[in-house]
Amino acid sequence: MADRPLTVGDFVQIDGKGGGQITEKVQRGFGTFFMVKLCNTEFEFEIEPERLKRVDCPAPDKVTVQTTTTQPTVKANTSRFQHVNSDDINTFIDQQSNKNTLTKTMNDLKLLNSFFNEPAVGETRLLHEIPVSELAPLLSRFLLSVKKSNSEDYEPGSLRGMVSSFDRQLRRYNYGEYIATGPGFAQVREVLKSKQKQLKRDGKGNLPRKSEAISDEELSVLWESKQMGASTPDSILQTLWFYNTVHFGLRGCAEHRDMCWGDINLKEDENGNEYLEFTERQTKTRTGENPRDVRTVRPKIWCNVANPERCPVQIYKLYAKKRPSGYSEPTHPFYIASTTKPLPCDEDTWFKRNPVGINKLQSMMKRMVQSSGINTDKRLSNHSARKYLVQKLNNNNVPANHIMQISGHKNISSINNYSHINDNQHKEISKILYSSSSTAHPNPDTDKANYTAYPLNQVNTYSTPSVATSMHSNSTSNINLTGGFQSLFAGPIHGGTFNVYINHANNVSPPNPPRKRLRIIESDSDSQ
Repeated sequence: MADRPLTVGDFVQIDGKGGGQITEKVQRGFGTFFMVKLCNTEFEFEIEPERLKRVDCPAPDKVTVQTTTTQPTVKANTSRFQHVNSDDINTFIDQQSNKNTLTKTMNDLKLLNSFFNEPAVGETRLLHEIPVSELAPLLSRFLLSVKKSNSEDYEPGSLRGMVSSFDRQLRRYNYGEYIATGPGFAQVREVLKSKQKQLKRDGKGNLPRKSEAISDEELSVLWESKQMGASTPDSILQTLWFYNTVHFGLRGCAEHRDMCWGDINLKEDENGNEYLEFTERQTKTRTGENPRDVRTVRPKIWCNVANPERCPVQIYKLYAKKRPSGYSEPTHPFYIASTTKPLPCDEDTWFKRNPVGINKLQSMMKRMVQSSGINTDKRLSNHSARKYLVQKLNNNNVPANHIMQISGHKNISSINNYSHINDNQHKEISKILYSSSSTAHPNPDTDKANYTAYPLNQVNTYSTPSVATSMHSNSTSNINLTGGFQSLFAGPIHGGTFNVYINHANNVSPPNPPRKRLRIIESDSDSQ
């Protein structure tokens, strides 16, 4: 009984704590998940099987959970179509929805229902069953009064997210008028704006838990402490995770979890240089609903000839060698669990025949930082690697439209949110502000020791090999492009030829133009 696989209808214990019942088995990519309905609630969520433990019977207070199977009934194998009903359609849409968004919506609705159940409110209808004239005042009261369980205020962004969750629920049931645009919800939008202003005055909205980009120095510590490299199975996984994040622009966990072995291919260019090419699956910004919305350029990782020990191609080839035999088919998971056996051991036992747990993928950067002994006040998470990608390229004047092709962003404003001025640029700003009025504008020719051009990104020197003048004399000049000159253009300037035309005409007044005879036409028609 204990060895029987989990199936729909089983009562399970979740993480050794709460209980629930499996309502559906979901196949997502290469992984198998279960939809579990919590006992005595209507809340369902998706979870990995390794976090579940089957129990023979539910506790006495949990017998009210009912077994429901939402998988569509399939006709004979010879049929071209499956028999589905309305419930199957809604279930399928939920399965293909963003799970993070869906879970947040369910949590926000649960919080709103708690507000409805307050004695002072006494509302028993569902959200989409309440008419606009009654729902708008209820939502306004909710936004003004809601607090966390510890009596602290929510962040401004959290309140906006709640309103978006309510709006999604109304759209799902074809409510007819929506919070974001409907005239009946104008008061709700005004209350939300006013509440966000108040929270900002109170110090909220500064994103204290916002991830920061990892630095090159911190990255060197990870290599030196063997958290990255090819010395252990975990270091191989961590190194490949970092390279895939930085060079392919993958997001911290979900996109790594969905990767299959066939998504990355080892290739060679015409010169014999090896590289890894990535074929993108479903992502946060490219969900697949628009088949034409694909990356125009497939991201690549080129071999590191200068430093073979840190070459991603070499580490990938070692990983392929250490994987269990027969477990490198295109549909097999890319990240597989590492062995618990001490090294050295046989090549075939470095990794197991099952995917890495989602909890391990979610904490990849955090575990590396803790194990390496990095002492920093920065908040480093999986997202720090993705921020490192954008910040590093931006600091080296890579155009934003090129960064987007690597990071997978769909608009330039997202790139601007990721990158900021670096510490060196901050230092130069401080030097400028510290300087006195007499040295505020030093002459770079006579006071080179005290002169430092502020690097907007970097100060580059460009050559103008042919500067044409009206006197037909050519000269070559070097121009230091700083923030003021570059601000005339939409983006950074990367080389090129600048033709400057200088007029040296004599200061002689031009001759008076010839006078014209004034003609008076008395008729409205000039054909006479």
